[in-house]
Amino acid sequence: MRRIALVAAGLYVAQVGLGFLNLFLLAPAWMQIVHLLAADLVWIALILLSAASLSDPHVDRLESEAAAAELAP
Repeated sequence: MRRIALVAAGLYVAQVGLGFLNLFLLAPAWMQIVHLLAADLVWIALILLSAASLSDPHVDRLESEAAAAELAP
């Protein structure tokens, strides 16, 4: 899950950089397409990260331990 999070963060930074480059180049058509592709890749990475975090069995164990600790006197 950490690897997916790093990929998502890297894609986000690249997306912001492409956005600034898009503005600097006065938005040529090819740059707009690249910027849109990067946005789609960021979205896909976020969906994969969400799916990975929801399917991680360690998260369920940690949540149940936290709930048990709250109920303990």
